[in-house]
Amino acid sequence: MWIKRSLVVLPVLLLLFLLQSIFWVPGTQQAADNEGRLDRLVWYLGANPEDMNIYQSTSANDSDISAHLNEGLLQYDEMYQIVPHMADTAVVNHEVTMLAGASVSNAELLRALEDIYGLGSASIETVKDWKLKGGPAWEAAAADPALAATRSFAEGARQVRVYLMSKPRKDRVASAVDPSMATKVGQKLGAGLHDAVDAGALLAKLDQADKERLAGVLKTDVGGLPAALGKMLTDAGFTPLVHNPIVEMNIRKGIHWVDGPFWGPVKNTWLVTVDGNEADFVTADSELDAIKLVTDRLGLATKPVVTARNYVESNDAATNEVFGEKGGPWWGRGPQFTSRDIKRTVELLKDNDFASPRMSTWADVKEVRTFADPHRVQVVYGRLFSPALSALTGAYLPYHHWNDTAWTLEAIRKGRGPKDVGVKPEDYKPAGYLRAKSRDYSRKPSSMGPMVLYPLNGTDLPLWQNGKLVRLMRNEFYVDRKPEYKWIDYYIFSPNMGRETAEMVFNTGGIDLYGCDPHQVRRYEQYGDRYYVIKRQTTTYAYLGFNTEREPVSSPLVRRALAMALDVDKIIDKIAWGQGERISGPGYPVLPWYDHNYRFDHKWRSGDKTGQTESLKFVPFNVAEAKALLVEDGYDYSSGIPTKGGKALELTITMHPENPIRKDIVLYAQQRWQELGIKVKIEEHEWNVYLSQFIRPRNFTVCVLGWSGGLDFDKRQLWHGKFLAPRGLNFAGFKNAEADKVMDDILLEYDFDKQVQMSHRMFKLIADELPYIFLYSGIGTTVVDPRVVWRREVEKDGKKMFVDSPLTHDKIRTARAPFGFWMHELKRVPEKPQWKDEDYRN
Repeated sequence: MWIKRSLVVLPVLLLLFLLQSIFWVPGTQQAADNEGRLDRLVWYLGANPEDMNIYQSTSANDSDISAHLNEGLLQYDEMYQIVPHMADTAVVNHEVTMLAGASVSNAELLRALEDIYGLGSASIETVKDWKLKGGPAWEAAAADPALAATRSFAEGARQVRVYLMSKPRKDRVASAVDPSMATKVGQKLGAGLHDAVDAGALLAKLDQADKERLAGVLKTDVGGLPAALGKMLTDAGFTPLVHNPIVEMNIRKGIHWVDGPFWGPVKNTWLVTVDGNEADFVTADSELDAIKLVTDRLGLATKPVVTARNYVESNDAATNEVFGEKGGPWWGRGPQFTSRDIKRTVELLKDNDFASPRMSTWADVKEVRTFADPHRVQVVYGRLFSPALSALTGAYLPYHHWNDTAWTLEAIRKGRGPKDVGVKPEDYKPAGYLRAKSRDYSRKPSSMGPMVLYPLNGTDLPLWQNGKLVRLMRNEFYVDRKPEYKWIDYYIFSPNMGRETAEMVFNTGGIDLYGCDPHQVRRYEQYGDRYYVIKRQTTTYAYLGFNTEREPVSSPLVRRALAMALDVDKIIDKIAWGQGERISGPGYPVLPWYDHNYRFDHKWRSGDKTGQTESLKFVPFNVAEAKALLVEDGYDYSSGIPTKGGKALELTITMHPENPIRKDIVLYAQQRWQELGIKVKIEEHEWNVYLSQFIRPRNFTVCVLGWSGGLDFDKRQLWHGKFLAPRGLNFAGFKNAEADKVMDDILLEYDFDKQVQMSHRMFKLIADELPYIFLYSGIGTTVVDPRVVWRREVEKDGKKMFVDSPLTHDKIRTARAPFGFWMHELKRVPEKPQWKDEDYRN
């Protein structure tokens, strides 16, 4: 008998052993309630991290880790509004460079500005005297009566710079930007400002006869007059009006970069400075030895000024500059975070040799201005473009690691220095010989966030163990409230088995949270007493998309009929497992740009409501009305099949089969549309083929897709007429001149309330035309161990204190931000708390 049993048991044991060797899973001692578990949170990743330099990485796993190490000058708060963060204050001021005529003095111009914007809101200076270049075209056109004002303006004109300023606010980013400032001031003064040399403003004042006459002078027709007049004015030396939004920030003092981990005695670790730039960390017995080591490495003919200093290790918290483990790795408090870090980051991002995939995000930055006060900085943009503000919520690179001297010294250590590549030191640019992605920083970054990366491979890099674990330790020099725990462990599971493995480990108490698939949510909700089940509205939405330039869906009536034939509530409940919120238009309901008050007017063609007009939030499910719409569009139903011009109505839905929910949506749509008598064909293609051969070239009639991410209001890539695929992502071929104008105008608007108003207008213009059947925005569900609590800060009797609250507290439940927003305020406690009703309320 034992032989038979062994023949069953031994292969199973062998299989389990082989599986563990391939897919590492934490053991019981690592996973459960072992010592130290109360001082750590345990999460998981679906693949190895690769690069901790966020401006080189494109991996979501990297972002999960680097989010603990980096902070932005601005941040999105829990309601998805941009607010100051590592900056005490942030304002967007407005610098406008323009021409002013001799009839308007600077004093008159300043008075007009203060009448409009308030006392102390503006300043003005003369940049330089302006000189007319003239030229044959100008001489011919200037004699025309239509340009009399321009001719007069040119005599004694000067270039001035106007500066509009806003008062800083602690709770939000204040703005003084007004794109129409020059027009408003010109109207107030009556004449003498830039409108006299602006082609659009000039033409707006001319009648048709004037335009035809001026077009003849400029040897063009009326249609080409705006371009010809603009070119003539530019060639004559009339400089264009230039808008420069300036984001001015006061960086909080006391924010330090934290470097490490280091090994060995603190007294033997030196931070070496070369010509005023921190450049390298070296191990040496003395300051002189450290200086000599770096000087010899550089090998410069002209000896630089080199100094070195130790970190101070002290029992006095006020002077101590290190933290770590006795006899193990330690970290040092490095230079303060100042304007030089911001300036250097932008320089690198605009440098082709740095080769950042995020270069375009910073393309509009004209310059970064620094001042004697290192905590004051101005980021100057070359044009009005309000979405650029979101880039300042991102991270920065430490100057002391990324200046050219520090980079050169690392290149020398790695055999890629000037001598190694045969380049003179004065001609050497390190980025060209040691790529940014190849630097140690990618695997051993500095931190100014709440955590630091802990070394799991001794002195070897990377600091994490691929295929096993990433460990983070609390940054004891973090400027804000420090995390309630000392450690975060991220288990790394196989990409192929990650979710299944994570659920198994979560259910044995090994990790503190698990992100559910939609089909798992109801199961966990049944056991709500065992877990927190936390639902968050995501920045995603699903849709069936139409190619609005292809028959038959080029007809708005056909699109609405197809939409009315679908029971979207049923799709959400049965196909998406109830894990979605129905949407009525293009956007994520969690963001302020989504219009929850959207309505459209529908005149009923069938049923009891025939002839009535009703204001509706969603396209209703009504098969009879769908058929009536098709009849109105010219389809004949006498045979039971909608036919127009002798041709039956047919549709093809193009899809990729890898996503089971989207596949089921397509099958459901096919069934419902066939019940309208439509012949519906489904084409399936592999993902890359689907995108490259069908979606991007708009080679489809109906498709199924979804959008995710993108927190700002700039939706031009998806909907603007200039960004039709394949140039952009406007796969639907949507074209609407008013929507295009709103999408363009909102880029010039920095006032949040006005941005919301314009976004809602854009929302309606798109939703009314139904380029998509807008289905639902997904709900993300996180299941969390009930022993994890939210240790929130409250004020009682004028004193700040901390109280433990459930993770389903009203504050978290009603906020818009993802659950991770509160991550560093979480704490694991020994036993599941017994909560009272009042514990859930503010």
